[in-house]
Amino acid sequence: MKALNEKVAKLDKSALPSVLHIDNVADQIQVIANGSQDLSLSGVTNPAADKTGEWWRTVDFEQLLVWNPDIIIIPAYATDLNPKDLFNNPVLASLKAVKEKRVYKQPIFASTPDAPEIFLTSEWLAAVAHGADFAPTFKKQILDNYKLIYGAELKDDQVAAILETESNAPASRYAELFQ
Repeated sequence: MKALNEKVAKLDKSALPSVLHIDNVADQIQVIANGSQDLSLSGVTNPAADKTGEWWRTVDFEQLLVWNPDIIIIPAYATDLNPKDLFNNPVLASLKAVKEKRVYKQPIFASTPDAPEIFLTSEWLAAVAHGADFAPTFKKQILDNYKLIYGAELKDDQVAAILETESNAPASRYAELFQ
């Protein structure tokens, strides 16, 4: 985390990408407004954050268009929602994140905030937002941490499943980031 903190500290704070976590798209959209993850660790902002302290907010499509996030993250626990669902939604087509194919499904290790490997989420998000230089050894970190925490020697297909590589296939640069 020290290396990540040093890289994030060098970013222009006035130009940080906006990241919106969306976990439900129906007549209205459910977003994470004030989640437990400190997004500043990844060098991003959350346009839905407010002072209410409420975890979720339900918003309409118009509000989503006003925010127009640079990146959309689908939480790992939103098992019925994938990037292609947003890419194929004509109502969302004008959103910057959708146009630029910057909609990503979080890795499985982010399914619950009390998972022992949840700290990996900050580096994953930094890599998605700023490029592979922000997490150059991320796959190795997954391998090392799963061995340390669970005693598991992961195979490549297991790492791909953890990273939601198949769900994220249509997303911009995902395969290149986490080869």
